[in-house]
Amino acid sequence: MKIKMSKFYTLVHYIEKLRKEIEDIQKSDDEIKKEQEDKTTEVGIVIQSAFNIFGSKDISSEIYQGNNDEDEIKNIYDICDKNYVKLANEIIYVNVKREELWKSIRDIQEYLSNLGILTENKTDYSEFTLENIEIPKLDKEINFLNNKLEFLERDARKNDIEYGKYEGFGTTLWNRLASPLESVKAERKLEAINIAQKKLYVTLRFYFDYYKDSLKLQKPYLEECIKTAKLYRESLNNLLDTIDKKILPFLEISNLFLKSLIIKELVKENKLNENMSLKDIESPKSIGNLKDTKYNIYYTFFENLFHLYTSIETAFKENILTNLMFFKNDYLEGDELQDIESKIKDSAKTYPEFGTFDWIISIDTSEEEYIYSAKDIKFLNYSKSIKEAEEKIKIINEKIADVKKNLDEIEEISNELE
Repeated sequence: MKIKMSKFYTLVHYIEKLRKEIEDIQKSDDEIKKEQEDKTTEVGIVIQSAFNIFGSKDISSEIYQGNNDEDEIKNIYDICDKNYVKLANEIIYVNVKREELWKSIRDIQEYLSNLGILTENKTDYSEFTLENIEIPKLDKEINFLNNKLEFLERDARKNDIEYGKYEGFGTTLWNRLASPLESVKAERKLEAINIAQKKLYVTLRFYFDYYKDSLKLQKPYLEECIKTAKLYRESLNNLLDTIDKKILPFLEISNLFLKSLIIKELVKENKLNENMSLKDIESPKSIGNLKDTKYNIYYTFFENLFHLYTSIETAFKENILTNLMFFKNDYLEGDELQDIESKIKDSAKTYPEFGTFDWIISIDTSEEEYIYSAKDIKFLNYSKSIKEAEEKIKIINEKIADVKKNLDEIEEISNELE
């Protein structure tokens, strides 16, 4: 049995299919898995056009159906959305570790100031600001699409009912005999509506594909951001651990050692007072005289500690992860936009049917295209923003590597003196 369907019904069919794809990208892995288990074979439908009074043809190929990539990640929206949450959680942990640095900064800068190594203004707790990742509203485009498709589907269904008045050879013949001008005018009006609706659908179909492409670009980038945030958190953990177990104890030892050098000089100059306590002995105001001596290891330690301190200070004060997710709202423009507009035009092209006046007098669709306008549809272009953000990741990783290098050097010195 053949099921006769109008172009409007065909359009409704593809709108429903697109809405199903939009739902699919938002599903969880468990939902996708269950669907695959319950998957059944779809029954094909023969689609006929009833505008043609001489015959019918399959018009399903006329409507752009989107990419058919079997390897495509079906629930890409859900994956990206979860990755944003993972990244935000990592940032919370990073903030906790950054704030824990304050006590270490306070203690270290006191030692460095007393030795004349740190002469600039000291870091104050008030300079601490939280890293913050504002999770983008990924559903903004989804809501935009659904609203457009709901409007388009509603009208297409209404037009499908209206088209029933002109469907079939007998009905068309009777209309031509009873009211030729009115029936031709009505059919041409419906055809104009279908052309405009089809163009809007095709534009939305391309818009969805570009939206999915933007999510595909975000997925590996987000994974890299999460990896970087974890690496940063681990670096802060190692930093805090090394400060607590190696640096602060060694600073105490170094302070006592430096005071012992002062005591040695006081004894030599016979200036040591028997009533003097260790607290009365001030640390030297400079350690420059230790360089290239048998005590050079202490000089090297403090030199490395100063470099490490600047990294600690930066980690405490600066939000080096926050800007990673500030994507610009870039859209296709220039040649890229012209290319997509050309593809839309080709995919939405409608040819006049045999047996109609459309071959003789072209249909004016300006009024209908105003109603079903696609002018507010802009195509996302995340590639430029992500490329710029990837450069930021490189800089962050370099900073993390620099901190690790300083930590390794300090730990090596500490181990030598144990």
